[in-house]
Amino acid sequence: MAEYFHQMTTEKRSQIETAGWTWGDVKEHFVPPAWCQYPDALNGVGGCWSLIGGIVTGEDFCKTCDCHRDFDTSVKGDSDE
Repeated sequence: MAEYFHQMTTEKRSQIETAGWTWGDVKEHFVPPAWCQYPDALNGVGGCWSLIGGIVTGEDFCKTCDCHRDFDTSVKGDSDE
């Protein structure tokens, strides 16, 4: 079973970078968080930059993302003003 990408340790991330994994390799072994509805979130070029950059460590970070499965469209963000 694939592991959640956001739960990858720093050590594991270093190992796969050193081993020369492609984003295709990553997608064979890892999946985005269950709450993430971002299309092809683990795509190195067009995926979720916060996720692939290691910034996402839990669901709270993503609560205001419009790709979160429970995103509240009535909440206005800075970009909506």
